[in-house]
Amino acid sequence: MSFLLSHSTLHAESGKDDFPSERQISLVLTQAERAFDTYENTLRLEAQLTGGPESVAKDKESLTMARNVLADIKQNPSKAFNSPMGFLLVTSLDDASRNMALCMGQGGMQSAMELQDGKASSAAVKLHISQTCLDASTLLFTVSESALDLYAQFLSAEYKLTQNAADGLQKCADALKKAGPQR
Repeated sequence: MSFLLSHSTLHAESGKDDFPSERQISLVLTQAERAFDTYENTLRLEAQLTGGPESVAKDKESLTMARNVLADIKQNPSKAFNSPMGFLLVTSLDDASRNMALCMGQGGMQSAMELQDGKASSAAVKLHISQTCLDASTLLFTVSESALDLYAQFLSAEYKLTQNAADGLQKCADALKKAGPQR
């Protein structure tokens, strides 16, 4: 028990329960924009894979949503990120990362089949697409981890604020009880 108390005291003293700063949020937004630019460029390559146009159409939907979320957050970064919009950014990054991981797998499989059929040139192109999708997935995932850390920081600060408010209300209620009925 004393470990938990000392850990939470140390955690509070280190400032980890503070809301994310405007600078931190702006950095994550810049990283997210660049990651989504990479995602968009990679979608053009994904269209070359068998079944690619259908996949790309769905992936473009998530890109459009992500761009809208970014635009909304950029209008008022602290207020918007420290709300459900921050969570939407994290999930958009994760969704795009997962889409690129699927593209990587699809490209790798198609490359192997092309190579097996003796189509080395086509296999090399699909292997390149697979590698590009992997790179995009890794970038998107890395940025999503940063955004998730910031969002967790927001949730922790929000929880601490709520607990402090609840403690204050409880002290008021206790004081009113102690004072007894007033006429």
